[in-house]
Amino acid sequence: MSVAMRAAVALTTAPARPHLKKSGGMGGDTPPGSGFIFSKAISQASRHAAGGGVSVLGAAPSVGRSVGWRWGEKRNARSPHRAAAFTYDEEGLQERGYERSFFPPVGVADDPTVANPLLRQQMLSTEWFGCVFQLEGVLVKSRFKEHKMSWKRLAEEREDSEPPEMVLKLADLMKPEDFISRHLRWTRDPMEMRRIKTRRDEIYAEILAEDPDGGALALLDGVLPFLTLLQNNKVPMAVTCNTYSYSALCEVLASLQILDFFQHDRAPGAALDAPRGEPHVVSAEDVSDWLPDPLPIERACQLMGRPPKRTIVFGNNTTVTEACFEAQAKCVLLLGRQKRYEMMGADTVVDKLTDLTVSNLKRLFTEETSDAAEPQRQVDIFPPGAGPNTRTLTMEAPEEGTDTDDAGGKEPPDSTRRRRRRDV
Repeated sequence: MSVAMRAAVALTTAPARPHLKKSGGMGGDTPPGSGFIFSKAISQASRHAAGGGVSVLGAAPSVGRSVGWRWGEKRNARSPHRAAAFTYDEEGLQERGYERSFFPPVGVADDPTVANPLLRQQMLSTEWFGCVFQLEGVLVKSRFKEHKMSWKRLAEEREDSEPPEMVLKLADLMKPEDFISRHLRWTRDPMEMRRIKTRRDEIYAEILAEDPDGGALALLDGVLPFLTLLQNNKVPMAVTCNTYSYSALCEVLASLQILDFFQHDRAPGAALDAPRGEPHVVSAEDVSDWLPDPLPIERACQLMGRPPKRTIVFGNNTTVTEACFEAQAKCVLLLGRQKRYEMMGADTVVDKLTDLTVSNLKRLFTEETSDAAEPQRQVDIFPPGAGPNTRTLTMEAPEEGTDTDDAGGKEPPDSTRRRRRRDV
């Protein structure tokens, strides 16, 4: 007797276990989803028995559709819900509207290909998320005034008119190449735009050198404890910046001694100098467009290994809110650049990062919905096969020779027979 047949016989002859409490599953006193496993085992046993000409229950294979169906009907004749739990199959799930072949479909972050159930359970919990930080305005002090001054000096050097303030507001929110071609409209030649950008970076470095503090970047208050807190909770992090190239951004993070927070975790037992892969850094060179386009956020999610719906983006302006809305990510804004009433579209607005805890971040994902776990139901206003019970009323024209008048809201008389009013 094969293993599948022994399992089927053991299931049919197993005594009832009244000590098991009823759960929320489909099987009553069985764990949720166990009926699906039992029906699979019994179906395999029935197919094996049918091939050999012997049935598990001692009957001919042609009697009934399958051994699992007959056993479920006999064992659970008094409980139709329990019997239905043993007859679920992929065809039934497809009839109910599920497109995928696994059961049950759950969570926006669920991956049915993961074989480790503990890892899959962790992915479904609210602690499985990632964080994306903007460099300027979140991790370090915003250099908005220095950026504006560099563009003004560059326009004066090129003997062009000074850009208006409305245009300069976007100086540090876009890629420099896009700012030159779209708003300043100086040129559309890629090589010329690259030369202008290089010269602008040199002027920006000169402006920082004129700063009494030397122009050195420094972390804002509370940034280092917050990054340490996320690292201790095994939360992956990424950083984005549109004013630095990829290599320059990595050098800036290394000078701030925070590059280690944006790299992959070391393997257990690995050496300290072991390679850790590409850091989670997104610069203007990595994407074709910048915020409010969600491309930088999607690239950061790809590096962290998290879906956008399980990502929190930290910024200081409303363009981050627009990008998060497009990518379906969570948005946390810091005060400083804009007023609080202008940031009402964000999920959370705080003064500094130390005002947040891991529990606050987890609470952002407590009300997430999934189309797979909760398919949208289409409400039928009318029963299937029947249209709306409406009739089109048409008014027939009066026959010739019929007297009509305007009394009682009826149709007016024929224009040819209407008496004309005499001018008095």
